[in-house]
Amino acid sequence: MNNLAKLFLFFLVAVALVSFVVTSSLLYVLDASSENISELQYKSQQLGNAEALNPENLQQIVAEGAKKIKSQITKSDYLFIYCSQIAYNFLCFLISALLFRKLVFSKQSIKKDWSKTNISLYFLTPFLLLSALPIIGESLHLNKMLGIDWLIEQSGYNLNEGSVGNMIFSYAVFVPETKFQLFTSIVFVAIIPAIGEELFFRGSLQKTLTPHLGNIHNTIFVTAFIFSALHFEITAFFYRFFLGVILGYIFYWTKNLMIPILIHALNNGMTVFTMYYTFSATEVIDTSSQAGNDKAFALIYSTLAASSILWVYYLYFKKQNLESTSQ
Repeated sequence: MNNLAKLFLFFLVAVALVSFVVTSSLLYVLDASSENISELQYKSQQLGNAEALNPENLQQIVAEGAKKIKSQITKSDYLFIYCSQIAYNFLCFLISALLFRKLVFSKQSIKKDWSKTNISLYFLTPFLLLSALPIIGESLHLNKMLGIDWLIEQSGYNLNEGSVGNMIFSYAVFVPETKFQLFTSIVFVAIIPAIGEELFFRGSLQKTLTPHLGNIHNTIFVTAFIFSALHFEITAFFYRFFLGVILGYIFYWTKNLMIPILIHALNNGMTVFTMYYTFSATEVIDTSSQAGNDKAFALIYSTLAASSILWVYYLYFKKQNLESTSQ
């Protein structure tokens, strides 16, 4: 059995454990109601079926829908969903990645993934994410531009009801209402998934695919595709895909998993903070009427700034290569 087959075997076993063992145990121990959770997921899908949905008002529709669902979630349901989220990330990603790396890669290669990196590269991570967000956010339009939305709708699948409904339910559960909930959401929604997913996708999958796909560019794009696809959210597919591409190159250039983990956690954390303050506001701001010139300027700035910061990481990579070959 080759390395890639082993990786997916571990992943499928972890998914099976969460689905059939952990889920049943948690429902029993926490006295949660699977019927109530299923009903709330159905209501979320109905709220997501908005005729005027577009990337500009997506946040508004998700926020307003999540407010309606949140009031109907019981404490037992919250506990069950949070524990399931931890188990899913821990078993499916973290343990799968660690087991796979233990069996496939040497101790030396594992150590390399946490090698010392210039401290300035850590400080650049928030600036890279902030500068890249406007142009990555524009990728939400690609589904419609490429005709993907039309093809999906022709198959009979209600895109809004399915994908946006899942987003509404997720935000209803994981977006905090108090400062304490904000802290727990940062830990369980931002940090833990970032660690598990980066160990799995960049630390295991990307390293495994590299010798099989010809060059690192093919590997990074294929890994990013799988990373986005396994989130099962069609609306934000290209958003996660381009984020995955950036994470893949950053890991390749720095040889340090901590930096893509930090970027990933910051991205998740910014989403939690944004939705927290959106929920705290008395009225959700509709950004669909943003001026075209302002938007164009933001995209130009985003492209130039993000490219410049990525260039710094690339130069660091070239410098490290020169130093290693000269020794």
